[in-house]
Amino acid sequence: MDTFDAPLGFSTVARASTRPTSTPPPLIILIGWYASTLRQLSKYEDLHRLVNPSCTLLTFTLPKEVVFGAPFALDNGVNAQVAILDALSLAIKSDARLSHSSVTVHAFSNGAVFLTRHLTYPCEFFETYPHIKYLKENLKNIIYDSSPVYPSISVGARALTIGSGYTNEPNSLLELLVVRPALLTTGAVKHVLRSAFGEGVEEGNSLSTFWNDMTHGVINDSCRELYMYSDTDRLTPVDKLDELILTRKGEGMNVTSVRFKGTAHVRHMLEKRDVYEGAVRTFLLGDNKRESKL
Repeated sequence: MDTFDAPLGFSTVARASTRPTSTPPPLIILIGWYASTLRQLSKYEDLHRLVNPSCTLLTFTLPKEVVFGAPFALDNGVNAQVAILDALSLAIKSDARLSHSSVTVHAFSNGAVFLTRHLTYPCEFFETYPHIKYLKENLKNIIYDSSPVYPSISVGARALTIGSGYTNEPNSLLELLVVRPALLTTGAVKHVLRSAFGEGVEEGNSLSTFWNDMTHGVINDSCRELYMYSDTDRLTPVDKLDELILTRKGEGMNVTSVRFKGTAHVRHMLEKRDVYEGAVRTFLLGDNKRESKL
C-alpha cells in the first residue's frame, strides 16, 4: 500500500492492484463529507476493491476548515484542490498506467460536490495546473452520495448545526431559535453560508451556480452519473433532487438513480449495504440503465 500525505490535513491513500498488468487500472477518487475520517471512508475503499480489485484509490477527507473556514471559496478551497491534484500527480508518477485510466469520482454531501465542481471546471488559476486537463478528459463517472443538496439558508443552518456537533437532530430548537436567526442577521456567518449554499455570491463561486448549471446541461454532459439519496434525508431535500434528476435525464444526460427509503445522510451504504453495493457494481461494471426506489 502506498500512502500519500497531502497538505491541509487532507489525508490520501492510494492502493493499487496486487496483480499488476499492462491494462490501466480504474482510478477511484473518494472525496468524503464534512469532517469525515479515513476510518469512515475505508468502508467505501473496501467496497470499491470488492467491486473491482484492480482499481486504484485516492481517498480524501474533508476537514472542517475547508467547508466552514473563512474565506470558504478562496484560500481553503484552492488549497484543497491543490492537495487533490498533487496527490493525483504523485499517484501517476508511481504508476504510469494511471495516465490512461478512466476516472470515477465518488463524492459525499455538498462539500465534496463543491470541490468536484471546481476540479472539473477550474478557475483560471488551475487551467494550466498539472493533470487538470487529464482529470477533465478522463473523468467518466460521478457517484453522488447524499448530494447535491439544494442551496438554501434553511438547509445551510441545519447542516451547520449538525456539522458543528451541537446536535444530530434536524429542526432542533437550537437550529430554529438560534442558528437560523443568526445566519439572517450576522453578516460574517451569513457570508460563509452564502458561499457554501449560494445565495447572492459572485458568479461561479456558489452551489446555486452549480445547481443552475446542472439543470441546464452545462456540467458533465459526457459523464455518467449515479445519484444515491434517501426520502428521509433532511439535509438533501428529496423533491429538489428528484426534479434535478428528471431534468438531467430530459437534457439527455446519462443518469442513474437509487432512492433509498428510511436511510440517513451519508449512511445509505451502512444501513443498506447489499443494495448500495449492487448499485455501484451495476453502475461501474454493468448495465447502468437502472433506477430504483429501495
